[in-house]
Amino acid sequence: MSIEIFTQLSATGDQLEQQYALRHRFCIDQLGWTDRNSVRGMEYDQYDHPAAIYIIYRHENVARAMMRIAQCDLPYMLKDHWPTLIGDGVLPSTDRQWELTRLCVEKSLGEERRKAIAMLCSALETIAQHRDIEEYWWVGPKHRIETMAPHNRHYVGEGQLIGSEFCFTGYCDALNMVKPEARKYIETKDAYAIREHAA
Repeated sequence: MSIEIFTQLSATGDQLEQQYALRHRFCIDQLGWTDRNSVRGMEYDQYDHPAAIYIIYRHENVARAMMRIAQCDLPYMLKDHWPTLIGDGVLPSTDRQWELTRLCVEKSLGEERRKAIAMLCSALETIAQHRDIEEYWWVGPKHRIETMAPHNRHYVGEGQLIGSEFCFTGYCDALNMVKPEARKYIETKDAYAIREHAA
């Protein structure tokens, strides 16, 4: 297993193809999001741009978990599609606030899902250190956020129905992403590899 961090400009080999294919399997095949763009088994949207950063977790050379992040001083999903989710709050708008999207962790990982999530979150912490990120924002149903996302969740607004799911928005403290009890899943060699990829 391994963590890889890349952009559209820095991607090598099959990195981009792997994350697009995982998104199709997770978002379209597993979650049933039939309104998504897809070509040859690869899901994509307008937020796949050169400033977006992709983090993938490979198992047996196949991407089985991933996240996409991008800064909120550029066009982003929450602001463009669901700004009313924020309620009376203030939409994020700076390069120290980033949006986390396409959080995908395949069930086929079994117990290894815990390690995959811990390593993805560790990568988020390391990227935040390098780029002075303070908050990661997200949109999703509570059950998925609370199962797969970090422990330091701050919900904002009341939530609303998006498609067939009742969704919320909120943010996490960027430098405190890994649950304390999950750090045991990150080996020293994993931490070194994450720092190297995030630099």
